[in-house]
Formats: sequence, C-alpha cells, structure tokens
Amino acid sequence: FCEIVDNKIPNFKIGENEKAIAILELNPISKGHILILPKEHISEENKLPPEIFSLSEEMKRKINDILKPKKILEYLTVIFGHQILNLLPVYNSETPETPRKHLSEEELAAFQKKFLEPLKKSEKVVEEKPREEITRENTWLPRKRIP
Repeated sequence: FCEIVDNKIPNFKIGENEKAIAILELNPISKGHILILPKEHISEENKLPPEIFSLSEEMKRKINDILKPKKILEYLTVIFGHQILNLLPVYNSETPETPRKHLSEEELAAFQKKFLEPLKKSEKVVEEKPREEITRENTWLPRKRIP
C-alpha cells in the first residue's frame, strides 16, 4: 500500500488530500467500493489523522451523487499492517463478507472517469431583467381625494 501511495504500483486514484488518497478497490464487493489509504504507514486506528475522514466524507458525497446506493458502509480493515478505510456502497444487502467481483481495467477506468468529473449542480439559472426606471407615467399610486 505504501507503493500505491507513492504511485509505484498502478492504481485508480479518485481523490486525495494532504494525508490520504482514495482509490477504487480492484476487486470490489459492490459498484463504487473505495479504499482510503493514509499516506503514512499507520497500523493503529487511534493514530489516523482527521484528514482521512474528511476525504471519506467527500468520497461518500460523490458515491451518493453518482451511484445512488441505499447506504454506504464505512469500516476499517488492516492489511499488511496498514489501516485502510473502506467505503462500501450498499444496493441490496452487501456486507464486508459478500463475495468480491473482478473488474477489468476498462471497467475501473470508466468508474475512475465518473468520479473525477466535477459534479454537476442542478441549480436553475435565473436571468435578471433590467430594472425599469420608476416614473410617474409607469407607476400607479393612490390619489388623495379632496372633498
């Protein structure tokens, strides 16, 4: 995992901050399974920096916006002495024990592209109309009645 962080091993990176990287799991349990790796070799959970969890929040927003799972499981695993944060989208009843799938490089590259594209905002653009000058001719005001 240190070699993945140092880009010495090919990977499908989809996010990064100063303390962690997010990559696609090569053999995912479900579509969009992401691993968040600390940039330092950390074997103890209590030594994980908060930036790991801020990157996790960013990735969970992307998973929800792009893939729309029912929920996302977030859990830690230790592999080769490395703490790894898993983000597992749940569509049916997936769990960490669900059998894994093998994805081709093309499938992983397609997922990576989706995650690297900026999220599209669904805001409506409201055009401002030029303001008309208020004059006596275009404004109605009540008139005072004189008896």
